Amino acid sequence: MKKISLLCIGNELIDGTTQDKNLFFLGKYLENMGFSLQKAIFCSDDPKNIKDHLTHNDDLLILSGGLGPTEDDLTKSAIASALNLDLTYSDEALEIIKKQFDLKSKPYIEKNYHYHLIPKDFIAVYNPTGFAPGLYSKTHKLLLLPGVPREFSSMIESFLPNLLTQNTLQEKFIFRTHGVPEITIFRELAPKLWEKLSLLGEVSSLPQDYGVDIGVKIQSDSLDELKEKKSKIERIIKNSNISNIIWGQGLISIQEIIHNMLLNSKQTIASAESCTSGMIAQNLTKYSGSSAYFQGSLVAYQNHLKTSQLKVSQDMIEQYGVVSKEVSEAMAQNIREKFQTDYAISTTGHLDFQGETPPHVWISISSKNSVDSKFFKYHKDRDKNKIVFTELAFHFLKEILEK
Repeated sequence: MKKISLLCIGNELIDGTTQDKNLFFLGKYLENMGFSLQKAIFCSDDPKNIKDHLTHNDDLLILSGGLGPTEDDLTKSAIASALNLDLTYSDEALEIIKKQFDLKSKPYIEKNYHYHLIPKDFIAVYNPTGFAPGLYSKTHKLLLLPGVPREFSSMIESFLPNLLTQNTLQEKFIFRTHGVPEITIFRELAPKLWEKLSLLGEVSSLPQDYGVDIGVKIQSDSLDELKEKKSKIERIIKNSNISNIIWGQGLISIQEIIHNMLLNSKQTIASAESCTSGMIAQNLTKYSGSSAYFQGSLVAYQNHLKTSQLKVSQDMIEQYGVVSKEVSEAMAQNIREKFQTDYAISTTGHLDFQGETPPHVWISISSKNSVDSKFFKYHKDRDKNKIVFTELAFHFLKEILEK
């Protein structure tokens, strides 16, 4: 199964009353499963509009919305009418629906809901979080799901994997790079990389603010062939000129990598932040168990706090400037000593342009034996710069921890 599309149904989606979340979820979910969404269409509750979109060449068309018990929930009847199918009483559907209602301690009253009446050639799909069941037809290659995001996502996760794996085996491998623009990777460092990877699967490149995610989607008829293709891809990447800028494989975040490294090493860390204003500390405590290594943070946004709490000398600030390598290193060293940790990380910078000088930051990492610093510039808005500077700090920390 390769071609999957989505039809989002609802007047509220068209007039802007409600922002659709199902497209965002489904696109990301399919990518993680090694598939991709071909297209997404939005239409009103009008049965004619729904009917107009049912002719498709997809392996699966997923419809979201219009399966509830109210007058504007017309998807089921519109599908039956468009396909010339009768709505029939289904004992199998009734059994699934009663299970849904029983688990939520609510009686199922047939005359009020009519969920047990489904188009011929369709089966009912269990809804683990709501009341309206989904509907699936292998004949017509249609999957009808409720539009409520929590119901839609839970049913996708519980039902769709079985459909996706019925035929060919598919998987997507993602290699995460850092610090080099997309054009540099594919034009200068590895101009033949895309071509080589394309011989094994569908290649994609997704630029991030701090790097590029290179994806290769492969498929095969056997597990052995899938493994062989994966090995070839890994060898191509390893022997390329971008192997040294790859920091992770899959969708693991840099924060999770740091979390695991600190847990495994049984080492502690603290942070002293100025321009990132606590975002590093927030990300260091993102995962359960972070109390094993994270001791605390001091957000010294004002200079008087840098001098009084972090013991950065006023003379140093006046001589080098508050945004300087010297001040950054003093912040890192002094917070590490203050909190008695193995490592400490500090930031001091400007989130806005200073005249013609773009936003920039000094990041320092202190250990018992040394202090290392890096300088970065970025040209976005304040909020984006803060996020990117935090991300860069974590990549820098990974380098230091790996040493």
